[in-house]
Amino acid sequence: MEPKRTDFSTILDLIEGSLPEEEVQAIIMQMETGDEETRANLIWLRNFLQISRKVQLVTPPPEIREILTKYFTEHHKKGQLLNDAPPTATLQSDTPV
Repeated sequence: MEPKRTDFSTILDLIEGSLPEEEVQAIIMQMETGDEETRANLIWLRNFLQISRKVQLVTPPPEIREILTKYFTEHHKKGQLLNDAPPTATLQSDTPV
């Protein structure tokens, strides 16, 4: 039998406990015989969630928040994704991204 792939969002739903109870066991059994990508996604998500519980996010200072909001808004208006920006893009004239 060929290993089955469980999509990323289903693995996340399972880990976060948001799947209906009747689906949980079937997904677990599917993942036990999952392909390499399924196992890699499971490991990555577990590590990410474990680390994210330890990281404390803070609100940036108002001036940085304003710069970032302007930057994101400009890209949104242009229909650009953030990774479409040239590598030398700047937030302000002397502040490299």
